[in-house]
Amino acid sequence: MPLNQIAQVHAPEPQLITVQPFDPSSLAAIEKGIRTADLGLNPMNDGKIIRVPVPPLTEERRKDMVKHLHKMLEEHRTAVRNIRRDGNDAIKKATKDKKIAEDDEKRNRFSRNFHLGVKESLKYFFGFPSVVTPPKPASRAGTLRYSVQK
Repeated sequence: MPLNQIAQVHAPEPQLITVQPFDPSSLAAIEKGIRTADLGLNPMNDGKIIRVPVPPLTEERRKDMVKHLHKMLEEHRTAVRNIRRDGNDAIKKATKDKKIAEDDEKRNRFSRNFHLGVKESLKYFFGFPSVVTPPKPASRAGTLRYSVQK
């Protein structure tokens, strides 16, 4: 369950996050969840509220965060590929069963380019040190390659 659904989350200072659960009995579970999330945060519990000091961002921590986000990005890319594949398979099956015309099949096929905004969004919101340029088709087959500048 998302934290903001079981507690009020505030940031009274730039380096501090406070979490005040709606149900005080869930205080220990929330604190344990923050500790085990492997975010490098060390919550402090005073009985009514959890204070989470955010350590300053060092170069090493930034690299770890970038590594973690790239891992998450690859997992989501794989999920998008699987969804796109399933959708294309359903469209092909409908065409084979003559439920839709071949022209509609080509028009409704899921494109390879609809996930390109994900990496650009991460760069914008998290300030990644690398600049991502738009992909260039490597061949007529449509395989995409990203060029990354540091």
